[in-house]
Formats: sequence, C-alpha cells, structure tokens
Amino acid sequence: MAIEGLSCREYQPADTADVLEVRNAIFPPLTAEEWDRYYPGNTASLAYRKGEPVGAIPLDQREFVLAGSDGTSGF
Repeated sequence: MAIEGLSCREYQPADTADVLEVRNAIFPPLTAEEWDRYYPGNTASLAYRKGEPVGAIPLDQREFVLAGSDGTSGF
C-alpha cells in the first residue's frame, strides 16, 4: 500500500534540523551541536510526507571486530 506524498531517503548533514525535530519529540532533546559531537558517524533514514519530516531512524555506524579479523565498520 502506498502512502500519498511519502518519500524516504538517507540523512545528509543539511537534514540535521529535520532528524532532530523527529528524534527530539520522542527522546530527551539534543541540540545540533550535541548530535554532531556525540554521534559523529551517525546516519539515518528519513521519511517526509508532503515535504514535512514525519519519521527518522538513526543508524549508528561503529567499528566492531569479528573473530579472526582486524575490524570492520557496520551497523
């Protein structure tokens, strides 16, 4: 089922205000400076309906080590 006017895309740095608008409505608020400082490698999936942000799923990218490996980045 399609939702009229819905578009989804990956977060870009210019989207900080949009991702924080959605995030801060659910979790304790962060400023843009705190977002950049505490989550420098983060990205997110953003959903817009008729141009307004309606959803954001932050995705934390971090380094992890698999047994027998030097390390790799992932979600």
